[in-house]
Amino acid sequence: MLSLFIRFWKAEDSLHSIKSEDIELIVPICYGTKPDELICATRVNLEKAIKLQGIFPKALIALSSCSYLFKGSELIEEKFKRNILREAQARFIFAEPLINSMDEAEMVQAVLQRSGICPQGIIIVTGELHSRSARLIYKRVFKGSEIFITCNSYKLEIQEDHLVKSQRAMWRWVISNILRELALRLLPWEVIRKMKHKTVNH
Repeated sequence: MLSLFIRFWKAEDSLHSIKSEDIELIVPICYGTKPDELICATRVNLEKAIKLQGIFPKALIALSSCSYLFKGSELIEEKFKRNILREAQARFIFAEPLINSMDEAEMVQAVLQRSGICPQGIIIVTGELHSRSARLIYKRVFKGSEIFITCNSYKLEIQEDHLVKSQRAMWRWVISNILRELALRLLPWEVIRKMKHKTVNH
């Protein structure tokens, strides 16, 4: 039943027909970190972004880190990510820390603007359940860019020891994504961009 819902729900594009020169930015969506290692979804999104950079060599990887999971979480997450990126010899740029997906997109846009970068083609790497929201968010923030979505399995978006409560159980995460989709379509941007997931620490 859930797999049928995912087939209906996910928003994913085929990347096979895209010319390599058309993609100038790759954004691996952040799912946070634990004190000792990256959350699985964060890690697989980053690893996929690095692989995509090999296919689209003109593209820069732009990413952020989550600031609200625990004190200093954004610094720890950025350190883990930088180590992976440097080992892969990837080209990347870090944005300011985020509090939610809307904030993440705006932080990425801000660091690109400061660097004089205006990407025409952007690939967003995210999970299947998060993909609809990601498309809405990035189309709104990057209005002059063409947005492509590529997904990792929804199963990787759930982790029993995740620090976000809604991402510890599948049913909670499904409901969370449906509610976010509704909020993005019905509520003012200024309201939803201030929202944060509840964590086990708050």
